[in-house]
Amino acid sequence: MSIDNWLDFARPFKEGFARVSANKKWNYIDKEGKLLSDVWVDWCGDFKEDFGTIMIQNRWNYIGKDDALLSPMWFDGCSDFYEGFGRVRLGLKWNFVDEQGNFLSSDWFDACISFNGGFARVERNNLWNFIDKQGNFLYREWFDSCFDFHAGFALVILNSICYTLDAWGHLIPTTQGGKK
Repeated sequence: MSIDNWLDFARPFKEGFARVSANKKWNYIDKEGKLLSDVWVDWCGDFKEDFGTIMIQNRWNYIGKDDALLSPMWFDGCSDFYEGFGRVRLGLKWNFVDEQGNFLSSDWFDACISFNGGFARVERNNLWNFIDKQGNFLYREWFDSCFDFHAGFALVILNSICYTLDAWGHLIPTTQGGKK
């Protein structure tokens, strides 16, 4: 039977697999048209860094290209992998998992933003910080707000003052109007 005869929908290939839908369920196929899994899910996302996100009955997990789940635990939400980590949500709290399904931090956060430039932004009690890939916070204090790292630097606001933070955790005062 041709793949066109039974699929309702197919997405473009990403990392060797395409998301496909049949009878309102989702799965992946490889470039030979072989299904990745015997299990059809309620929704799946494109593969990113060797993992796809899947949802069954509003519970989320990651699936590898070998059809193995990343974690025995199912989550209330998860997002694509970036720089070796995916974001996962349990209840209202967020954390990161690595490619082996281990949590990055023993802390859970009110929000976390995917890794960019080796660091991820995390929020707790309306304050922000950066976490590195070993689970360490970059700076001893929490910021009013912060922005992603680019070329080794990030813009942060601490006590309503704007600074530049480097990848070693040093605050550098910014200049405004040519004055320090």
